[in-house]
Amino acid sequence: MNRIFLIARQEFIKFVTRRGFLFTLIGVPLWIGLAAIVPKMVASGGDHAVFTVIDHGGAYRQEIARTLQHADAPSFILVDAPRDLADAPPRTFPAIAAAYFSKPHKINAAGDVAKLDAIVVIPADFGTRPAEFWSTSAEPHLRDFVQDTLTKALRLRAAHKLGDASASAALDVEARLAPRNPAAMSRAAGGDLASVSVSIGMAILLLIVAMMNSMALLQGVIEEKSTRMIEVLLSCATPWEIIGGKIAGVIAVAIFTVVLWVASAALLGSFFAQSQAGAMIHAALTALSDPMLAGLILLYFLSGLLIYGAIFLTIGSMSASLADAQAYLGPSMMIIMLPNLFIAAILSAPNGTLATAASYFPIYTPYIMLMRVGSHPPAIELVTTALLAVGVAALLVWKAGQTFARHALTTEKPPRVGSLFAWLRPRRT
Repeated sequence: MNRIFLIARQEFIKFVTRRGFLFTLIGVPLWIGLAAIVPKMVASGGDHAVFTVIDHGGAYRQEIARTLQHADAPSFILVDAPRDLADAPPRTFPAIAAAYFSKPHKINAAGDVAKLDAIVVIPADFGTRPAEFWSTSAEPHLRDFVQDTLTKALRLRAAHKLGDASASAALDVEARLAPRNPAAMSRAAGGDLASVSVSIGMAILLLIVAMMNSMALLQGVIEEKSTRMIEVLLSCATPWEIIGGKIAGVIAVAIFTVVLWVASAALLGSFFAQSQAGAMIHAALTALSDPMLAGLILLYFLSGLLIYGAIFLTIGSMSASLADAQAYLGPSMMIIMLPNLFIAAILSAPNGTLATAASYFPIYTPYIMLMRVGSHPPAIELVTTALLAVGVAALLVWKAGQTFARHALTTEKPPRVGSLFAWLRPRRT
C-alpha cells in the first residue's frame, strides 16, 4: 500500500507540474465562460430587448413602464403580456414561455408579433418572495434595469408606510430576482434548472478531465517504456502496484482540478452575488449540496475516470511509441465521442427511450447518466446503471492491469487491432 501511495504521489506531482496543466486549469473554464457569454453579448448587442411583465399584485408594472417612458434612450421595449402566458399554470408555464423565446408570436389583440427576450413575473407578495426573471440568455442590462426599478418601488412603498417618502433612498430594501430558464426547465421533465445544469456541467467536465488526464497517463507509460524507466519501477514494485498508483494519481489530479474549478466558481458567485450569473452559480452550488445528487455525480464521475483511464492505459501498455499509439487513439476517440452525435436528442428528452437505451452501453453509462441524473430518472435506472458503471470500471481496470503486466517490458511493434478485443477474453491457466 505504501508503494502505491508513493507512485500515486509521484504521478500527481508529474501531472500538475506539466507545462500544459496550468494552461488547462485556467484555460478550460475561461473558454467555457467565453463560449457561453460572447454569443449572448453579440446577439443582444444590436436590437432592443423585448420583455413583458406579469404582475400578480398589480402595482409594479406601471412603475416599470413609467421609468421606461421617462428614459432618455430606452434600450428595452415593454409589451403587454400575452393572455395564454399570463393565465398559464406553473406546470405548463416553462413550455409556453420557451415558445415565445424561440420565435415571434402574436402578443396582443391588435395582432402585433414579437419574440420575447425576457419575462418578469412579480408575485402578489413581492418583497417577501422574489420576482422571477425568465430568459434563455443572460440579458444582464435588462435584468439590472428591472431590479433597480423594483428596488426603488419597494423602497418608496416602505417609506410611505413610515410616513416619510423622502427617506426611501436610505432604506435597506433590495428587490430580489430569481433567474429562470424555460427551455432548460421544460427539458428537465421534473428536474429543476439548477440540478440539470450541474449534472450536464459535470458530464462536460468528465470528458475534459478524463481525456486530459488519460492522454497524460498514456504518454507517461510510453515514455517510461522507451526510457527503460519501467524496468526500475518493476524492480521496486509489482505491476499491480504500479497500475494502482498510476490510476490513483490520475483520480487525485482529476479531483484536484474539479475542486479548484468549483471553488473558483463559488468565489466568482460570491463576488458577483447581485448579478444573474452569480445567482445561477449560487443555485448550482446549492443543488450540488444535495447528498443524493452529489453522491450519484461522484459515483458516475469516478467510474468514468476509471473506464477512460483503463482504455488509454491499455493502449499505452500495448504501444512501443507514440506513433504506434496513434493507430489505436483514432478509433478509440471516435467510439468514446459517439454519444455527442445524439446529445441534442438526449438533452431534449433526458428520460426518453434514446437516453435510457444509451445509458446501458457500458463505456457510455457514466457520461450519459451524468447528463440525466439532474432530471430525476427512475430509481431502478439509477441503481442498475450505477452497478453497471462500477462493474465495467472494475473489469476494465483489471484487464488493463493484466495487459500492462504482459506488455510492460515489450518494445517491439504492438499487436494488431484485433488484440484490442482479444484482451477482454479470460486468460487460460
